[in-house]
Amino acid sequence: MVNHKGCLVSGIFLAVIGAVLFILAFALLPHLINQATQNAVIQAVIVDSTSSQRYNDWAGQQSIENYYQQYFYAWNLTNPNEFLNGSIPIFETVGPFNYKYEFNFSNVTFQDGGNLATYTQSKSFIYQSDMSPNDPNEIMITNINPAYLGLMFQLAPNAELLDNMPAENLLIALSGCGQMRLFLEYLSSDNFTDIVYFTQNPKLYQEQYLNILKSLNGNEEYFYQQWANSTTIPQKGNGWYGMLVSSSVSNNQSSNISLSSAKLLFNSSNENSILNQEIGSTLWINALLGDKTSITVLTSELELTLNQIDLILNWWLNDFSKVYTESYVNEICDIPDISMLGICQFVTGNALNGRSISNYTFLTQPFNQGPIEIPLLYQYIGLDVKLSVSVQQAYKSLFNQSDSNSILNLNGLVNFLTASKSFDTFKLYNVTLFDAIKIIGYATAELYEQYNKPTILGLYEKYGGLIVTRSMDDWLWNCQDAILDYLGVDQPCALQQNNTVNKPSTIFTGQQDLSMTNQIFEFQEQTFLTCWNGSVQVQGFTESGQFPPLQSDPPQTMTLFEENVIRPVQLELSGDSQVQGINTKRYYLVNNSFPISTTFKTTIPGFANLTDIQNLPIYVSLWDMYEVPPQYSSNNLQGLNQTYQSAQVPLDLEPITGNALYYNLKLQINLAIPEFSSWFSSNSTFKNIKSNVFYPILKIGQTATPSQSNIDLLNSQFKLIKILGFVPVIVVSIIGGIILISGISMFAFGFKKLKQQKQQGYQAIINNE
Repeated sequence: MVNHKGCLVSGIFLAVIGAVLFILAFALLPHLINQATQNAVIQAVIVDSTSSQRYNDWAGQQSIENYYQQYFYAWNLTNPNEFLNGSIPIFETVGPFNYKYEFNFSNVTFQDGGNLATYTQSKSFIYQSDMSPNDPNEIMITNINPAYLGLMFQLAPNAELLDNMPAENLLIALSGCGQMRLFLEYLSSDNFTDIVYFTQNPKLYQEQYLNILKSLNGNEEYFYQQWANSTTIPQKGNGWYGMLVSSSVSNNQSSNISLSSAKLLFNSSNENSILNQEIGSTLWINALLGDKTSITVLTSELELTLNQIDLILNWWLNDFSKVYTESYVNEICDIPDISMLGICQFVTGNALNGRSISNYTFLTQPFNQGPIEIPLLYQYIGLDVKLSVSVQQAYKSLFNQSDSNSILNLNGLVNFLTASKSFDTFKLYNVTLFDAIKIIGYATAELYEQYNKPTILGLYEKYGGLIVTRSMDDWLWNCQDAILDYLGVDQPCALQQNNTVNKPSTIFTGQQDLSMTNQIFEFQEQTFLTCWNGSVQVQGFTESGQFPPLQSDPPQTMTLFEENVIRPVQLELSGDSQVQGINTKRYYLVNNSFPISTTFKTTIPGFANLTDIQNLPIYVSLWDMYEVPPQYSSNNLQGLNQTYQSAQVPLDLEPITGNALYYNLKLQINLAIPEFSSWFSSNSTFKNIKSNVFYPILKIGQTATPSQSNIDLLNSQFKLIKILGFVPVIVVSIIGGIILISGISMFAFGFKKLKQQKQQGYQAIINNE
């Protein structure tokens, strides 16, 4: 039997619960679900420890899974000859050359309870041959040479102090450092050592020959027979060690050189003799160098075979020289070993008995412009100059290529010159003031016309100077500049660097304030940028593409820290956009992005002046020098396409996750010849080049495309967010409604039955009455 009263009470209880659930479904529950959804987004974005959900992506994995692209267009000078003759330069763009850009964070630490993250970033660029229409190793590009331009720029202030000497002339004077290095490289070669042996051996041979002949009581024929054919020390006579040509023959075979040939060989009056210093030594040197004519003369006139000539040369330059000549040369040069032989000749001339290597007439003689040795060059112009510095000290203090103070490189020679200006005692170099002045005069003045200038002009002709042609790969990554190499300047001349590792940077993680997510705090250990005299504070979001999440009302402007120009730049909201079906907000780099500024040393609008930072007149602009006034751009050259469509820098931001799903950063490197610069003389190859002109060099683009898997993941997350947003509300409201209706029904049923029972009770009482 149904308990009608219990049904009434239960109906009231269920109705109350149903009403509460129904109210909760439309009031409190959406807020709780929204909070849970926000927490899920935050967990997917904020990286405040190595155990964070997205740590691996943040630390670099995202740059592998997604496609970050760095692409380049080269500006190619199409009329270099006409340009050198004064015509307006005509440029064309060549590209694109596409590279996959990957980054990685290492040495990651978290501070301030996870609110700050410090990391060391490395960057690498991988060529994408399947996505590039041009092979950077095959495409040749002609343009202004940044290496040469940098040299002119750095030398110009010093040249002005020297009676306004053209910077190019100072370059030629200082190129004596490279010329000295070339001299010493040759003087330290095996070829030069052999020439020293050819010079010193005759005297030493005669001395030893006379000693042996004396011990043989003048038996000359016995000497020559033993010299030619004995493979062991002869029983007669003394001092045979190193004097037997057959002792080094394999299998103990004799050379079979005839007595007559031996006598001719050692007759110094014979023009073909190895002892003849006028003609014979040159014949033998040329034979050593493989000259067929000299070999033919020797085989014919001395009645020798080719094998016998080889045996004689081997004995003369190895056996005999090692025993007698090497120690003798070390003694007259005052050097510990033969490795300093070239320094000895260069500083004293003693290795060749006061004779210059330029006086020898052998084949491939590299020095035909006059003496190269310091005292002998001064002697050639009528000055008696003998340096007091020892050979060993000269090597240690001046001519050691591995020493940064060596005057065989440009920086070392400039430092040496600087010391002379103050009449320093040259304690660093351990040379007297007299020696220093003579060495400086030798390198910068005495070599100028005979060697320095022809060498520099030869490098111009072969490799280019101000204008060069290189492969695109060389322009970007692998530049080797011939003039820098000649000057011993170890400085990269490529426009980009690969596999770089930067100093540590620090960012806000957003843990304490979501709006600070990925805001930079320190850029490469700097909170105030020293390149701008410490007046500019590091600020803005980094270029990784992550911005603050959960932006229900995206900001009208955002500040981005642009590492290429080392300053913050502004992005401005334009409107709605879509990336692969996902709703985003489109931002653009603001107009007048590089305004005139004393802080950033910008005097021409549109040009970010990086001259002081790079020690090179380099200016960064938008593509095609967009926003640069025509008097500094299109009036001076042809080929620019100065349109907003070409130069615009867009960014599409997904505001919920804070991800930049697309961006296209476009910057251009330009080089300039500064105003009022007198770099070239009236007879220079580059005399017609105009100053205060800016030349486009390279367009750089960087963009990113999310992988399809990441797009699918975002779509699924958004779908889940929507489901989480309304399904629980509907479910709970339906359940609450059902319970409410059921409660009301039960209440009505119980109430009705109880009422009927009451009426029946009343009726029974009436009937009983």
